[in-house]
Order: sequence, then C-alpha cells, then structure tokens
Amino acid sequence: MPLPSFQNLISLPDDSVPVTDADEEVFLLYTRLASAPLAEDEDDHKHAFHGLGFVDSHHDIINLSIPIPSLISASAAVGETTSGKKSGRKPKNRSISSKGSAERTIEIELFQDMTALRSRPGETGSVLWQASVVLAQIVLMQYHDHRLDVPHLFDRSKLATSHILELGAGIGLLSIILSPLAQRYTATDLEPLLPLIRKNIMHNLPPSKPSSPQGGSKHTHTPPNLNTNRRVSIESCDWIALHQTPESSRHRYFTLTNSDTVDLLIAVDCIYNPALVPPLVSTLNHYANPGHTAVLVMVELRAEDVISEFLDQWVKSGEWKIWRIGGDLFHPRYACWVGWKGVSEA
Repeated sequence: MPLPSFQNLISLPDDSVPVTDADEEVFLLYTRLASAPLAEDEDDHKHAFHGLGFVDSHHDIINLSIPIPSLISASAAVGETTSGKKSGRKPKNRSISSKGSAERTIEIELFQDMTALRSRPGETGSVLWQASVVLAQIVLMQYHDHRLDVPHLFDRSKLATSHILELGAGIGLLSIILSPLAQRYTATDLEPLLPLIRKNIMHNLPPSKPSSPQGGSKHTHTPPNLNTNRRVSIESCDWIALHQTPESSRHRYFTLTNSDTVDLLIAVDCIYNPALVPPLVSTLNHYANPGHTAVLVMVELRAEDVISEFLDQWVKSGEWKIWRIGGDLFHPRYACWVGWKGVSEA
C-alpha cells in the first residue's frame, strides 16, 4: 500500500503501518514492547516503564536540557534527551539558547503546578510528561539536520507555512519548541491551565516585534496580554463540552481565534482516561479539515484497553486513514500515529 503524502507536510518512514483494526494494532504494539530489551545502565532505564510518565512530579521548576547531536541517529538521540534537570531555584534563563557548534543544547526552564496536581482530582496537565520531551527532541534534531539523504518526518518549508493546533498542551513545552518553526501555533487546554501555558511561553520565548496584521485586524479579537508571541495563540478547549454539543452546532460555539485552516493537529499523551476517549475523538473530528489537516497522535503505552478503545473509535469515526509511524524514531514504549480524514462522498 503506498504511503500517503499528507500535503507533503509529513513523510512517513517506509516501514510505517496502516491501522485498520484496533485489536490487531494493540497486540502488535504490546508484543513489541514486551520483547524490547531491558537496559542495564542508568540512562537506558529511562526507556523502561517509569510510573505514569511524569518527568518530575516533585518540583515547581524544571530545567530541561535537550541536546541536538550532530549527524547522529534518532534512536540514539532520544536516549540522551529524555532527562530533565530539576531545580527549586528562581528562574534565570528567559530564552531558548544554543551552545557549541557540533552539538547544540536547547535549554528551557518550565514552571509546573504541584499544588494543582495534588489538589484537583484527575489533574494531569500541570506537569511535564516524558512523551512531550521525546517528540520535542525528535523534531528539533531533524529540523537542525540539513542532510538531504536523511528522511525527515516534517518538511521544513511546509512546516514554516503551517498552522499547528495542539490539544492538551499541558504546561506548554511543545508550544515553545514548535511555534518558532511554524507560521502559526494554537495551544489549547482547559481554562484553568491556560495561565501556566502563558507563563511558560512568556518565560522562554521572546515577544514578537509588532507587525501589521494581514487580512484585517484579527489580533484585536485576542484579549490583552493573552499571547506573548504573535505566532502563538493560547485558547481554551473543553473536549467534553464539545462532545456534548450537537454536531450541527459545534462550529458556532467551538471556533479558534485564529481562523486559519489547521494544517497539523497534534495530541501528545492525551489518552489515559477512558471517559475522555469519545470527547477526544469528537474533538479530532471537529478541528480536522477533511482532505487537508494531518493529525499526529502520540501516546505512552499504558492501559491496553484505553489505547484499543481510542483507536477503535478513531478508525470508525469517519473517513480516516491512519498510519503508525515506523522506523526507529520512537522507543517501543511509545506509539505515534498520523491520521488523514478524507472527504466523504455524499
């Protein structure tokens, strides 16, 4: 079966697998995970199960260093990246920095909310999750690798003109990493989490210089001080409220401030609660423009039944073509799919 092009924005490795049956896909994923070799040294133990997948659930500030090795394989790089340095000190760095010529290091200081994690039932978005770090490094490593003979998941030039929508943005790591690479970035989560996303973006991304808006004054619809960088919009998105709204009325109540068509929709480590599976699938269907939007969903493999339920509902929810990303980009404890919603023939 030929691999799809996803508007030339995403290029899948040759061994990527189409997903048509949820049970079969889950069986393959967990069989691969069970057969993955256990690591012996401390760094490789990061690839074994490590609780729920928090980077650090004890500190309010995390100093994250992401090395971008020069001319190195993705599988090796991921092993080096997935460590965050914890700190209880006051933040110093207020921008992403690069060090050295052969190996660049992206340094990010992120705020978490330990009080919310412990006090709000079911709270998960106020801390950094390991899957986000893994995806961030893969994207950065490939972005800074200019070799023409090495396949890249994202096309640099297409990414630079794209509008990315993130569901479940959490504390905003991917917003900080991906927004400078795209034309527009919309980070969404529940309303109580937006101040934390905003704080981390303000802390790590310099404000954009004022520029004349194109196509009218869209920026005037954004409340003052909502966004620190004109590339980034931070907006509330309640999947449950969307799911409970009649489909015919969703476009009236659930619209983005940035009305540009979404080119890439991402949801990273959002599949953990079975009650949220139907709302998440409804949200993917709502914001994915048929024949245009590529959807990337990444998970850390935990409960098999939840993963299976999500895939089953996603596959059956519309004219979706879904592929699991192959190659050695991701350790077996992670799965990453790309979906494309075709135009239904009425």
